[in-house]
Amino acid sequence: MQLRFQEKQMNQMLGLFLPPGEQYLAMVWAGIEAGWKALAKTAGFSEALKQWLGKDFDPEEIADGSLGSFGNDYAYLGLTEKRFVVVAVKSLNVSEMHLAFDIPHDQITAVKITKSLVPGKRHIKIWLGQYPIKFSITNNSIGSDFKHQKENQAAILQFVNGLNK
Repeated sequence: MQLRFQEKQMNQMLGLFLPPGEQYLAMVWAGIEAGWKALAKTAGFSEALKQWLGKDFDPEEIADGSLGSFGNDYAYLGLTEKRFVVVAVKSLNVSEMHLAFDIPHDQITAVKITKSLVPGKRHIKIWLGQYPIKFSITNNSIGSDFKHQKENQAAILQFVNGLNK
């Protein structure tokens, strides 16, 4: 069981899902909250769900929480020029992947950044249609060996602010 985030592990896990020809502009560890409807709206993932659930699959028919969802879980979040790559990890063992998916920037319909009561922490809400995915990103590396969490958080916040225009 591993509770501490490690930069080497994040690089390895996110590296598995980096599309050819793209590179990461920023990588952080973050908290994630999302329901299955939001996840089903992401590119590729909805096709995987359709194969699993059958060709008549309709994300609108999934009750929130019926297949489970993320609530106060952890993830490695990578930003490329075309997408966010998310690798959700198990809460009690961050060395094990729970689920991986991406969020193409062209599918994002709205964004919102809010401050937390915790200094240096920001909440980023990304909407895919009417379904939000929320990330909580701190600017410190407490609980990890990350060297550039603060700079990478700032890069992601700047990029998300640019999507708002």
